Amino acid sequence: MRAIAFVLMTLLTSGCASIFDEMSLAAQAKFQQMFAKTFAQKLKYGIDLVVEQLALKGGFLDDPLVRILLPPPLGLVIGVARDLSVNPQAALLETLINRAAEDAIPVAGPILKNIVAKMDADTLQKRCTRHAVQPDQLAQYVAKQAAEGLFKKVAARELLIRDELDSVMSASGD
Repeated sequence: MRAIAFVLMTLLTSGCASIFDEMSLAAQAKFQQMFAKTFAQKLKYGIDLVVEQLALKGGFLDDPLVRILLPPPLGLVIGVARDLSVNPQAALLETLINRAAEDAIPVAGPILKNIVAKMDADTLQKRCTRHAVQPDQLAQYVAKQAAEGLFKKVAARELLIRDELDSVMSASGD
């Protein structure tokens, strides 16, 4: 009789453990889905915030992370001329380039938001190599630099979101 009771208890206990494992896996999967959804929502909000910040006057010009410098070789020549006080309008040209980027961001923002939302962190943080820019390519240079600036700011925002969500995860695990 004891042997039968022992066998029944063993079967019952192993059945409960199996059910508990299945429930645990299901709960983990649901939590990961919720976590991914929260991350995506926060990232979309973060992109909107970055676009809004960059569109402000000084959004590019006053932010060293995204400020658009004059393209090579023009930037080098004007930098030397500015240092020698030969061309004091060099700062004006750099200001105009950054203002153009600030004006373009509200229009380009939704398009870039869609692209950025589909990129991973490594892609967002890659830097492009700088090449000499011909005068007729200045508009393309500014647009490219504006997009890179947006990507840099969104990458920084994404890292903040990840840190925030990691903190929540750590706190819930305690």
